[in-house]
Amino acid sequence: MRYGNNNAYCQDNEITWLDWNITDEQRAFFSFVRSVINIRQTQPVFQRRKFFQGRRIDGADVPDISWFQPSGEEMTNESWNAGYTQCLGVRFPGDLIGDVNERGEPITGDSIVLLVNAHHEAIPFTLPSRGKGQEWQRLIDTADPEAEAIKRKGGEQYEIKGRSYGDPTVKNASVRGIACPDVVGSTGTLGGPPNASSVFVPFT
Repeated sequence: MRYGNNNAYCQDNEITWLDWNITDEQRAFFSFVRSVINIRQTQPVFQRRKFFQGRRIDGADVPDISWFQPSGEEMTNESWNAGYTQCLGVRFPGDLIGDVNERGEPITGDSIVLLVNAHHEAIPFTLPSRGKGQEWQRLIDTADPEAEAIKRKGGEQYEIKGRSYGDPTVKNASVRGIACPDVVGSTGTLGGPPNASSVFVPFT
């Protein structure tokens, strides 16, 4: 509905007209959205057809989904119910998707970690690790979409800006990870991306 009109499709006036002369800020946001769409289209963990089981599958070293505290430790019943919990992370292992392609081959990809901070202040988050020497590389940061890639080893900290969401990635052989801070579900404005968000991929 626009200006009280719920049939705006039939309005040939300023109600439906679009201004294609976008500003530099809007152009930057457009570029950011394209980057996010690219991540969605190229990361198999975001295209899985089966729901998570929340447990180790076929002897895997980690569950098919894991939730983390800023300390890097897995969430407990106590931490889930703590009233002060405003920051957490979730990992989607790229080698535990549990789907097959049209040739019956297992679908694998990057392991993604989403970091969420609903607190108003920045919080250092310890990136998870599945093995010695695992390293992450940032792909995108909504606080600075044009920032250069940086690397963090598993076990090292990454500061998540206040009220921000992030998704880290790790890679071991075919496994990869992404780290990105900024509040999940935040939409930002047409002028730019939401507060602060970063994406990491494993670096080998």
